[in-house]
Amino acid sequence: MRHIARFLVALAAVGLSGCGAPLVESGGETANGAVIGHLQSRNHKLTLHASADGARFTVRANDGHVIASDLSLDELSAQHPELFRLYQDSVARPVDASLTQPSSTR
Repeated sequence: MRHIARFLVALAAVGLSGCGAPLVESGGETANGAVIGHLQSRNHKLTLHASADGARFTVRANDGHVIASDLSLDELSAQHPELFRLYQDSVARPVDASLTQPSSTR
């Protein structure tokens, strides 16, 4: 579930940036669970589903043909490493945004 939360934060940040057409479509229910969003690459569309077991993924070709369905994060990493990297790069990570500077050691 932690991955889903990070994914949603990242998608919200991208969606709010106003870079043309929306990058994320969400909503809807499928056999794999509720659709949280989509990531589009040059050749594939990655759909993220919420399930009781955590995030699940569906990979489609641009023509809509389903290449793989109901993949776990580990299965996505093994079977489609380029889409796994796209997903990982879309996930927000904690950042120290404090205004204080770390103390230097001398």
